[in-house]
Amino acid sequence: MRKESGQVIDVDGTKVEYDFVGPSANVKLSIVNDTITVNESGVYEISMSLTLGINPTDLARGFLFVNDVPLTFSAVSLTVTSNTQALTTVSKTIQLDLLANDVIDVRIHKVGDSVIVGSSSLTINRIF
Repeated sequence: MRKESGQVIDVDGTKVEYDFVGPSANVKLSIVNDTITVNESGVYEISMSLTLGINPTDLARGFLFVNDVPLTFSAVSLTVTSNTQALTTVSKTIQLDLLANDVIDVRIHKVGDSVIVGSSSLTINRIF
């Protein structure tokens, strides 16, 4: 799934929104709920990429959630300690054992002002 336009995150824990779905197998992609539901248990490779924009002294982190539980080891983050705004792309790929009907999404944790999520993507591939 991917999004090419910006999203303003004002509330901590907001889901990243997606506008487009790509090809899929063994999963159900939903741009209505901004989730991926696993149809078949197995080992999956999950990749997320977020372009984040934040103000000076702010913090933004993106987390993968499985069944509404954050995977802390999946975090990607951006912190600005200078007096300039920052805009950068952060990404991560993990492998995870998932069960049928597990639901995956990405949410933003923020400290400070609003976070801008520019383009974003979430992909999943069953590898075993």
